[in-house]
Amino acid sequence: MPLTEFNPNNGVLFSQYARMHLKRPEMPRMTEALTLKFYEGIDEIFANCALHSNSPSVSVSGQFYPRYENLAFAISDGGRGIVGAYVDKYGTPIRPHEAINWAMLPGSTTRSGDIPGGLGLKLIRSFVQSNGGELTIVSGGGYWCQSASRVTCHALPTGFPGTSVVFEIVTSDRNQYDLGSAPDPRDIW
Repeated sequence: MPLTEFNPNNGVLFSQYARMHLKRPEMPRMTEALTLKFYEGIDEIFANCALHSNSPSVSVSGQFYPRYENLAFAISDGGRGIVGAYVDKYGTPIRPHEAINWAMLPGSTTRSGDIPGGLGLKLIRSFVQSNGGELTIVSGGGYWCQSASRVTCHALPTGFPGTSVVFEIVTSDRNQYDLGSAPDPRDIW
């Protein structure tokens, strides 16, 4: 998947890119309803970069590794990082890896008003866990990784400019995935 740079206001172009490059025969089988939610989750990651990073661009790329039966997809920005968004919203200091860990908890957001969020990332996390893949987030000086159901979180020895979200999908997975149940409306609002 070619490295492509998007203006944060070009969410539609990003969505087209993601669907074009991730709709592959190697992807695990998902029902149509789950496929739509999966892409919404990916769109939400892009939207988070656009809303929170204060970065002039968002870079996206990916790679399919046939020998390892693995597909990796990365979304990155050069912005203020999750810690910057947290500090701006709440005014209290937090270490970068703790800010990432906080952002991964249900209900955590720096969005204001009635803009819902968090469900997409929750779905991506759940899918990666079921699939045996991996979700990695590096932001500021923090590192967070979910590999299956194990989460690792720690400080980096040096800072990282912005935020990068990488998810890896195991393409040898032959399971059929479906939405377990309708989303809880309390999770949306």
